[in-house]
Formats: sequence, C-alpha cells, structure tokens
Amino acid sequence: HEQIKDLVSKKNKVYSENTEIINNTSVLLEEVNGQLIEKLEANYQSANSKYIVEYNVHVRQYLKSNVDRFENSGDFRALCEEVLPSEIFSEINTLEREVIEKIDKYLKDINLKNKRLNNRKLQKLAVIIEEVASEVSDQRNDIRTIRNFLNSHDKEITGGHLVSLEDDSEGVFSSDWMNVFTENINKDLGLGLENSLFESEKGITNDLEKYPSLKEKLTEAFYRSGGSRSLKPTIEELLNPKSYYTVKFSIKTNQGKKNDGSTSQTYAAISLLCIAKLSLLNRQSKNSQVEAIRFMAIDEAEGLGSNFDMLYKIALANDYQILSLSISPNKIDAEKQNIYLLHNSLEDEKVNYEPVPIFGLTS
Repeated sequence: HEQIKDLVSKKNKVYSENTEIINNTSVLLEEVNGQLIEKLEANYQSANSKYIVEYNVHVRQYLKSNVDRFENSGDFRALCEEVLPSEIFSEINTLEREVIEKIDKYLKDINLKNKRLNNRKLQKLAVIIEEVASEVSDQRNDIRTIRNFLNSHDKEITGGHLVSLEDDSEGVFSSDWMNVFTENINKDLGLGLENSLFESEKGITNDLEKYPSLKEKLTEAFYRSGGSRSLKPTIEELLNPKSYYTVKFSIKTNQGKKNDGSTSQTYAAISLLCIAKLSLLNRQSKNSQVEAIRFMAIDEAEGLGSNFDMLYKIALANDYQILSLSISPNKIDAEKQNIYLLHNSLEDEKVNYEPVPIFGLTS
C-alpha cells in the first residue's frame, strides 16, 4: 500500500513540473485525430461513390422497369429483395455480410445440380450414340451378307457378269467418333457419378458441361471425339445410321470392270438384290427357312434368255414361286407349272376375261 502511494506521489510531481508538455501532447493528439478523421471521411466518400456507380449499373441491367425507384439510392437491402431468389433473402433480419455467404452457397448448390444434370444428359446421350453405332454395325453386316449372297458361284448372270454391292465410306462421316465418345464417357463414369474426389480428372464430361442442350452437347461431342470442325452435320445426320456409309450397286464383268448390262441382265441383277434382301429374314430363324409364301414376279420372261434359268434355280433353292408373264409360254414344264391364258374383254377394254387354264391345277 505504501509503495502505491509513493508511486502516485511521484507521478503527480512530474505532471506538476511539466504542465507545458502535457498541454502540447493534448493539442498534438487532437490534430492527429482530426487528420485521421478527414482521411477516413475521404476514403468513405470515394468508396461510396464507387459503390453507387456499381449499384446503378446493376439497377440498369436487372431492374430496367424500376430504374427511377432504385437509381442513386444505394439501398442494398431493397436491391437484394428485388433481384435475389427468396431462398437467399427470405429472412427479415439477414445481415448484409450474410448475403454474400448465402449467394456463395446458393451458387455452389446450383453448380452441383448442373453437374448432376450434365451427367444424366451425357449418360443418356452415350446410350443413344451406342445404339446408333450398333445399328450402323448391323446394317453394314447386312451389306456383307448380301454381298456374299451375290458373289456365290450360282448367282452369275449371262456373259459371266456378277452383281456387285460395295460398302463405301467415301464422302460420309466416320463412325469412329461414336466409339471414342462412348469409351471416354465410360472412363469418366468409372471415376464416380456425382461430386466424387476425382471430379477434376474427368475429361469429356467436364468439357461438355458448359453446353446446356443435348443438341449442343452432341455436336461438340462429335468434334471432340475426332469429327472434323470443317463439317457442319445436323443432329438428324449424326443420328442417322445411313450417314456413316454408302452402298454402290452395279454389274461387273468377270475382270471386275463396271458394265451397264442389257435389259435382261439388269432385270436379273435387280431380282437377285431383292432376293438377297429378303434372305436376311432367315437370320431370325438361325439360317433355316422362315415359313412364308414367296413370289418372284418376272415380266417379259421369254426375253431373259439364260438369266431366267439362273433365277429359276435360285427360286427353287430359296423356296420361291415364279409368276412370269410373256406373250408365249416360257420354259414349259407341265409337271411343275400352271399356265393360264389371258384375254382382253371385247365388251369392256378395262376388264379382262377370266384366265383360261392351259394345263396344271385347275381347281
């Protein structure tokens, strides 16, 4: 206690002996505080001016119909209530500093939802592309099957000519991009579906996220998977299996040279193609004949020459009945044919008489 009294006494003695120093210090503090206040005031006015400028920019951009109400007001709360979703600014006592935090959380939630939606869209798109690629493969297999049918030794038409069916990729889109796309999507799926630890490692999934519509995603997927950007395919073209191949049908000599062929040769070639296409139905029954009534209609049969013999053999081998029309009976075989005579009506040129059986089954 005595020591405290002694210290207070000494302090008072110093103050009493140095009154001028004490007074000058007070004046100096007042001057410093005044300068600090002026500086803070200037900083406030500058910051507030910048705030009002930015505030007005947002008002003119987002509140065009209420510019007069908000412009130059600087009312942060009123602006938030007007432009922000209720999920962010629903509480009456929300503080200004809390708004930024809520906006940040709201945007993160939106980004997460967009990622989920993007993943679902790309998964669906991958399924569609995989189906298109599968259909392209199936159709090209059909072409190979038909080509093998046409190239067999018993399908030769007169003059040693053969029917040619070629699968050509010239001038069409390459189907390789579809395989690249589906492989990349599957790789990304292997890293996790949503918000996984490896989200940043995903390739094409992240690349296509910024394209909102399926149309844009599909077009960009084509380019990013090997499609040339000089091409401008439509969605219909990308999803059409026939955009990925062309078929060339022709008659060729036994030396492989293209030949237009005579009328009978052309007719025989078209008939062979039709039979080949119908033969694809047999695959549904594991290459055994599908039960059906098959007809091969041949007009001007007597003008086909030996091509008729070739078609006749094919008809027998593939369970076809031949319906032939000719002025004179062609290749008569009473045991295997039904021949009818057709007559125009003398009374009405638009109506024929009933066919008259020459021989064969008459009942």
